[in-house]
Amino acid sequence: MVEPNHEAKKGLSLGPVATTLLLPVLLPSLALIVLCSIPYTKIAIRRYRKREDTFKQSMREKGRIVTWEELAGRLASGRGTMLIENTGFKGAFRVWWTDENPMELCPFPFEENRAEREDAAQWCNFRYTSEGGTALLVERTNEDWRQIEGANLYQGIYGDRSVEIFPIPPK
Repeated sequence: MVEPNHEAKKGLSLGPVATTLLLPVLLPSLALIVLCSIPYTKIAIRRYRKREDTFKQSMREKGRIVTWEELAGRLASGRGTMLIENTGFKGAFRVWWTDENPMELCPFPFEENRAEREDAAQWCNFRYTSEGGTALLVERTNEDWRQIEGANLYQGIYGDRSVEIFPIPPK
C-alpha cells in the first residue's frame, strides 16, 4: 500500500480570507503603477529624442553626416564599413559609416560574447563614434532601418562590412 505524501508545501500561502482582504489594496496599487508608467515613458522618449537631435546637430556641424542612400552606395561598391551602435535605450541604434575596416585595425578581438567584447567596443567608440571620432553618422528613417533590422540580418546583406558595437557601461 502506498503512503500518501504529507510533506509541507513550501512558499507563501495566504488562504482565501487573506487574499480577499488584500485584493482591494493590490488591484488599485497595480492600476496606479500602470497609470504612472505611461507619462514616465512618454517623457523618457521625448528626452531621448531631444538628446539624439542635439547629437545629430553636433555631428552635422562637424561635417560628420552621410545619407542612407550614400551609405548604401558606398557599401554596394565595397567601400568602408557600417557600424551599428546600440545606444542602450530599448533597441535604439545609431548607424555609422567609416572608410576603414575596424575588424582589421582593432588591436582587440571582436568576440561573440558581448561581455568579452568590451575592449574592442571601447576602441571603436573612441576611434569612430565619439565626439572626436572619424566615422560619419548616417541620417536615416525608421523605414531605412527596417532594411537591416533583425537578428544579424545586416550581416547577410553587407557581410564583413558591418560591425555591431555596444555602449561602454560607466565605471
